[in-house]
This record gives sequence, structure tokens and C-alpha cells, in this order.
Amino acid sequence: MDTSKENIKKCERATEIQKEWVPGMGRVADMAYTSSTVVFLRTINKEYISHYKEMDYKKENPSWLAMHEDVLGLITIGYSAHKINHAAIDSSYPALDIVVEINNAHLVTQEQWLPKEWCVWLPHQDQLQEMVFKDVGLQSICSAIEQFSKSEDGAGITIFGTMEQLWLAFVMEKKYNKTWNGEEWKLGPE
Repeated sequence: MDTSKENIKKCERATEIQKEWVPGMGRVADMAYTSSTVVFLRTINKEYISHYKEMDYKKENPSWLAMHEDVLGLITIGYSAHKINHAAIDSSYPALDIVVEINNAHLVTQEQWLPKEWCVWLPHQDQLQEMVFKDVGLQSICSAIEQFSKSEDGAGITIFGTMEQLWLAFVMEKKYNKTWNGEEWKLGPE
């Protein structure tokens, strides 16, 4: 799994792919990156009403935060919930619609939540592949990837650094007609 700063930047700027993300719906936990230092701790009272309390790692655990470049950084997401999926919530609900649970807590008292908008999804290869497999057949994909991974300098896929970056670039080009220019995804010729 590519968790490099370069891949995080590419994924963050691939806004079309970020919009497709439904957190916690895959076979394995999703990977994401957040520059936040704040999480929301969820509790449920005896009437089964969810309450979210803000916790800032800058105040609660500054030494841990200092070891992690002053951000939460890479997180695993095992579950997500839309506002309508809660049995009952109070006014502390921290997002417009969806929050994601990070680091797969096993007890409600250990759950930490973030608004989806605060996260950058880092799709796995299989998630990127599924985005194009449904549109074209496997043989077409293999042929296109072979052609796509060839470069004029003969370097092949090494120009992408990792397979996640190759698949991200492939999906962006095939689905959205965009290529990476080093800073952002630019619309290509029609």
C-alpha cells in the first residue's frame, strides 16, 4: 500500500475518485490520511443516544502527536455511518452527513470518529481496478495497462513509482480524461 506523500497528494487532488468513496464498505479496511489533530469520541447513553465529544491530540496527547509530524496522519477506517443510520443522536454530531470510525475500536467507549471531509482516501489497487473493470473487459484492461505503462524513455511503470500510482493514473485517464502534471490532474485533449 502506497502511503507516500506523493501518492497522498495525487489522491487528494483526484477529486472525482474522492467523491466515489464510501468509507468502510470494502472487504478490507480503507486507508486514509488526515491532517487533523481532532477526533470525536462517541458515547451512547442509557437511552441509546449517541453523543460525540471533541478530543484534540494537541491537548490530550501532545507527545504522541509530536512523533507523528503534528497530525493524525495515516488512519485505517473500518466503519462509517450516515446521520440517518444512528438510532438517535444529539446536537454534537460532528458532520453534515457521514463520519468515519478510525482504527477499528472494539468497544463503543474506544471509538474515534472523523468527518469524511477531513480525510483523503488512499484507494487500494483492487478498489482502483474495480472502478474500470465494470466498464470494460479484463482483456481490454490488460492491453490498455500494457500500453499505458510504456513510456517514451523505456522506463515503463517505474515512472509511476508504485502500482497504486499506476492504477490511479490509469483510472484518472480512462474515466476522467485527466493526466498528472506533477501538481494536479489536468484535463487531456478530447
